[in-house]
Amino acid sequence: MNALDRVLIRQACIDLTSRYALAVNTSDTQAFIALFTDDAIWQRPGVPPLEGIDAIRTFIAGEFEKTRVIRHVNGAVLVDINGEQGASGWSQTTVYHAPGENKIPVRDTRPEMVVEYRDQFRCVDRQWRFARRDTRIVFTRT
Repeated sequence: MNALDRVLIRQACIDLTSRYALAVNTSDTQAFIALFTDDAIWQRPGVPPLEGIDAIRTFIAGEFEKTRVIRHVNGAVLVDINGEQGASGWSQTTVYHAPGENKIPVRDTRPEMVVEYRDQFRCVDRQWRFARRDTRIVFTRT
């Protein structure tokens, strides 16, 4: 693998991390589901992992039905390439959440939490996706 291939893989994984935030911010179920492999595992804090795309779809569709304003504001993203078809990553996100009417701008809000993600990325049909996403809450206001 040459240097350009490594740069392209790293950027694709960083873009995937950004697309995750965008899909959550816009409550776009289809865009969100497209980020994961069919056999993906999504581990959220304090609950059993969601295993497989159907479990992830069912959960996130319910979340996106809620009336609220939510924003994932990404910070640092690091990607380590494990080969042409795999990579791992670490990232941080600050989450803002305001229940109620989806009206912007939201006034006087504080971050809900800061989370860290540990990711396993896999290339499927020439598209990089999450094969596993583990979420850890670092700071929370509740």
